[in-house]
Amino acid sequence: MKSINKEIQQIKQEKLVDRPMGTKNRLKYIQEEIYKNITKGEERFNKLNAALDANFPLNSSDRGFIDAIVVMAFDTTLELLFLNKNTSLIVELQGAIERFCINALCDILPVNTTTAKDVISQMIDKKNLTDIAPYFETLGLWDEKDVKFAQRLTKLRNGIAHKNAEIVSKCLSDGNQKHFASIDSITEKMDCVPYIIDVLKLIVKISFAITNPIDKNPRLQARYNRYLSSIGLLAGLFCIPDLMTMPKDLKDFYLIEFFAPLYLISTKTLNEKLKEYHIKVVDFHNSLGTDDTHAILLHSELCGLCNEIFSLMQSELKIDFNKNLLNDKPQNITMEEIRQIKEKQSEGKPSR
Repeated sequence: MKSINKEIQQIKQEKLVDRPMGTKNRLKYIQEEIYKNITKGEERFNKLNAALDANFPLNSSDRGFIDAIVVMAFDTTLELLFLNKNTSLIVELQGAIERFCINALCDILPVNTTTAKDVISQMIDKKNLTDIAPYFETLGLWDEKDVKFAQRLTKLRNGIAHKNAEIVSKCLSDGNQKHFASIDSITEKMDCVPYIIDVLKLIVKISFAITNPIDKNPRLQARYNRYLSSIGLLAGLFCIPDLMTMPKDLKDFYLIEFFAPLYLISTKTLNEKLKEYHIKVVDFHNSLGTDDTHAILLHSELCGLCNEIFSLMQSELKIDFNKNLLNDKPQNITMEEIRQIKEKQSEGKPSR
């Protein structure tokens, strides 16, 4: 009882005594507080940038993907971080990772049919992050620590959304605060940068999907469709005019989306070749027009890798079907063809 009275006294002090009364006066006060937060917001952004650099180095394969994800889905989260509106930030952040997980499961679980995807989507949409987080541990994408973080984030979000100060207080401090008006004062003391970084790490783990039980149970149709649709771009070294001129962040995002399904359905040996190819093809694009000697060397290595990847794809399909389903391997693009594409781009002419 003593702690409740103390909490109510503190709320009265913060909400009534220390702040002006009346709607107009309160609006002016809030406006001034937002202005004050702008300078501190720059400090929070600097801290986030430092954390991003430490966890996802600028030259790493993860960084381009992370930058693209932040640009596409995290504007509201970043605005709230800048303004130190941690209560709303947690709700936004949890909602983003929950939706990302639901969409990922709907893509990962069905093998080939639209009907299966529709059914799974309807089932998964009725669940929240607490329910589905263990699925990612089962799939080998997250570990126990990741699951606990996702569930704790959801518990914190639910406490905020349902104005349950006791839950919020237990998640962030001693659990003694119980009045819903205390929630903002509890959350404003938390450092949200580690939460943002941890959410981004979970997204990366899902997107790359390097290991998965599907590897141990090959599914012929899923592999055949994916391999058939992929081998052309691999042989062409992704030398598509629009892709070659695409900003690095978006190009990294495109390549991650391309390779992630292949990682999910291929064996360890093919995974390693695909990862090697992925790294080298980015280096190859960067070298075009800047270091021709290095570009020619990489072109030769990538063509060899593509041949190995094609042979491995054929071998994996034979696990389920003792015939060659991939018969006609596309010819690797030549350096002369790539130079012609580059020349037409520089001339502003459309490329075939």
